[in-house]
Amino acid sequence: MKRIKFDNLQYNWFFISLVLLSLICIIFGFVEIIQFQNPKINKGISAIGYLSQTVFFSRMF
Repeated sequence: MKRIKFDNLQYNWFFISLVLLSLICIIFGFVEIIQFQNPKINKGISAIGYLSQTVFFSRMF
């Protein structure tokens, strides 16, 4: 049976800032701190946050 080798998942400043920025986007999308005329903008901001979380956590695959 072959060994499973994981990539070296060091957390550099880029990925830490990506996670923080995505959390901020998710919070802005749900809480609606800024009221936009089009409510789809808040959903888009939240979607960007979730997408960047997906990019971060899919690095190991």
